[in-house]
Amino acid sequence: MEDVGYKERSIGVNLSAAKREPHKIFRLGVFVLFFASGIGHFLLTEAYLQIMPPYIPAPRLMVQISGVCELAGPIGILIPRFRKAVGYGLLPLLVAVFPANIHMFMQEWMRPDFQIGIYGTLVLLRLPVQAFFMFSVVKAYSDKTSSPLCVAEKHSLPLEAKAEISAVR
Repeated sequence: MEDVGYKERSIGVNLSAAKREPHKIFRLGVFVLFFASGIGHFLLTEAYLQIMPPYIPAPRLMVQISGVCELAGPIGILIPRFRKAVGYGLLPLLVAVFPANIHMFMQEWMRPDFQIGIYGTLVLLRLPVQAFFMFSVVKAYSDKTSSPLCVAEKHSLPLEAKAEISAVR
């Protein structure tokens, strides 16, 4: 049996295996992030309604629908045969909720007593962090069998063909 270091034993994770399969770490992160957020949509509905842009129809219903999607996503990501479909669903969900993130920042920014402070910084950082969430979703279900962004990889040329093309050039 492979000996693991003290830190690896203390947290119960084989870090060298995690380095070989980083998608599993992303999968856990995506699960926790979306599951917690999904629950938040129902426990903190009023807070989510406050960041809803005014042009969104039926805001309470939209908060509930996005909450259901954010709960279904992490559950589906754990089931290999649904993983790819979940990925295709979570990416557009992240795009769809981005206007609420912008609206949340603009509400804070437009306040007469606005000061960047901790909350203002967190709200501002939330905007570019959305790209990291998208990357995390992609990594969470990009394993050897499924990835929503590996269409080109699936249809790529065999290594021998690539070598022949390189030799001709």
